[in-house]
Amino acid sequence: MAVNARLAEAETDLSERELRALASGASWYYNYHRRIIADLGDDRSASAIVRREEFEDLRSALRKLGIRVRPPGLD
Repeated sequence: MAVNARLAEAETDLSERELRALASGASWYYNYHRRIIADLGDDRSASAIVRREEFEDLRSALRKLGIRVRPPGLD
């Protein structure tokens, strides 16, 4: 997914409620898909690698928002 300048600056345009809603939705998505990503751990295909990298980007963004989530595979 390409990120345009508008999206990169979106945080400044969001209300506190909107930011909380996005963080909540991203947290739900992360926790829902964490096991699926963990199951891709042995998959060396390009698509699995990209999915894991994008998922790690999501984890990093959530941590920057102060939301602590467990990495995939730590159940």
